Amino acid sequence: MNRLAAVDYILLEANPSYRPLAFPQDIDPAYAEIAAGMKGVQLPAVGRIELDTLEEELPELLKFDNGDFDDALLGGAASQRLLRDCKLRPEYAARGIRHVCYAVPALMVTYFNLDDPVVGGYAPDRIALRRAIGLGFDVPGLIRVVQGGGGLPANQLLPPGVDGHDPRAPKEASYDPAAARALLDRFGYKDRDGDGYRERLDGPPLPLVQNPMPDTLSRQNDELWLKNLKALGLRLQIRTAPFNELLK
Repeated sequence: MNRLAAVDYILLEANPSYRPLAFPQDIDPAYAEIAAGMKGVQLPAVGRIELDTLEEELPELLKFDNGDFDDALLGGAASQRLLRDCKLRPEYAARGIRHVCYAVPALMVTYFNLDDPVVGGYAPDRIALRRAIGLGFDVPGLIRVVQGGGGLPANQLLPPGVDGHDPRAPKEASYDPAAARALLDRFGYKDRDGDGYRERLDGPPLPLVQNPMPDTLSRQNDELWLKNLKALGLRLQIRTAPFNELLK
């Protein structure tokens, strides 16, 4: 298992003096088949859990495949190596491996620096630029390719499974490159020198810089960002840095 910050290894041991506790009977019907095998089981059912930290999903997948892990929390493209048509591959099922799919209450968010001299501020042309970038990013493609089909387009700030999420909220069109190009044209972001990239309203180049982390998932995101913004006529430069450096 991974995604444990600042530590490489954690050992959890059950407390033999803990109060009696049985596996709950009232559980989400979606997990009824799994819960059936836990009926009446006293908790904790496992006396010892060892947690290893791995930064990248591919090494985690390889260790799981080799039998080094009993459980791996995999998502996105990495999990698709174990699946076929969204079902566990027969060779893994034959080894007694089970695939449990569940939604993670989290959002993937791209932030704009509103103090930035190119994309920041509240002038109508800056708002239009940010809006065009949002419209021109292929969210369905991100979910399909980078996330391996394991995701939903966000239509509000709170994801499903979090208090305050509104399941009645309409699904908004999150990808419309034609509308993005039209918005940029309308507010004067045009290719004035014929190099294939748009310039700022007053003529200088339009340098967009994105700062992701140097991990596999971020690199896959970077490729999609570069492709999508180039299709809008926007030049993007990627500058990767570790998370603590990005905070600075």
